[in-house]
Amino acid sequence: TGVQTCALPIYLKMFKNIPYITTENWTGYLASDGSYKGFLRKISTKKIANSANYLTPVSLDLQLAMQSHGFKSKYEIVPNVVDVKLFYPQKNKISNSKTRIIHVSTLDDRQKNISGILRSIKKLAEKNPNFELHIVGDNSDRRMLEKMAAEFGLLNKQVFFLGLKLKDELAALLRQADFFVMFSNYENLPCVLIESLASGIPIIASSAGGTPEHISDKLGIIVEPKDEPGLKKAMEWMLGNYSTFDVSYLRNYAIEHFSNENVG
Repeated sequence: TGVQTCALPIYLKMFKNIPYITTENWTGYLASDGSYKGFLRKISTKKIANSANYLTPVSLDLQLAMQSHGFKSKYEIVPNVVDVKLFYPQKNKISNSKTRIIHVSTLDDRQKNISGILRSIKKLAEKNPNFELHIVGDNSDRRMLEKMAAEFGLLNKQVFFLGLKLKDELAALLRQADFFVMFSNYENLPCVLIESLASGIPIIASSAGGTPEHISDKLGIIVEPKDEPGLKKAMEWMLGNYSTFDVSYLRNYAIEHFSNENVG
């Protein structure tokens, strides 16, 4: 996946008359990420992108970012997909003793801003301690984030780091959760958002990337990146109102927009 800096696609098109499409889900083209750099990389990537018959980014936001770098091929937005047979709501869901919030990501704090979530959770817990935040994922930032949670007096009390999970394990965790939270500084269209919808749980997410192209007030709440008071307010509201969301509507939106069959 992604526009690769290699000559093979161009060779196949020029000498074998084989058209090609490139699909893109990389945040590097976004100004907030800034990973798209290097003269040779830019020249070769632009050549491959502009020779493609179609470019298929996962969101309009990513398309605009690619166009800003001079990628001029035809575009068709093809979103990420969710396995709706694996991710589905829990039937006859039993209420948890505490409201269960879930966050799933790479734990890359520069992008995902989990430290911002923890600061907001700390302030939220001062008013309403009757919830748990379960964080799924792992990378080098995990130790720093666990230390922060411990300093806030939250670790293994209200904030639990669960590490990496297999897909079926993640699906089970989402079914048990009451709502999902993501507070990214920049994004495209995270798979975990649409997996949460397919699981019938509402979402709090930042307006980064392609998320606002889909998330309406029937699906969750959008906050601005880095707006920690806004995030705290959204979580405070969601704690008392997550059960008012229509589980069938959440799931049907995921099926209609992100299922393998409909995207295909």
